[in-house]
Amino acid sequence: MIFSTWLIQTLTIACAGTLCDRAGRYLPPNSPPSPNPSPLPDDYSPYESRVAFELAKFLYSRKQMPAAKIDELLAIMASMYDKDPPFRSHKEMYNVINATRHGPLGNYSW
Repeated sequence: MIFSTWLIQTLTIACAGTLCDRAGRYLPPNSPPSPNPSPLPDDYSPYESRVAFELAKFLYSRKQMPAAKIDELLAIMASMYDKDPPFRSHKEMYNVINATRHGPLGNYSW
């Protein structure tokens, strides 16, 4: 299929796009990217809460608790309260810890 030069030029211009900020205002060419917004002081992502972060920090860093013991503790916590513990297993906790390197708490040293 042969496209006309006009169609190719029109599609190239339309697809190239123009840089704009989050509010939709056009930016000058070669503008640097906008900085990422700072996380809120109570943002413990990827943890569901500060308590979940503190529990992971305590079990993983301070006590260096073995995986089987972490699972046992989480099962005890689940039976004591009417809601799920912050993590379902040591594997879930380790996954969240690994994700910490990429979130707002990424500068925390494990």
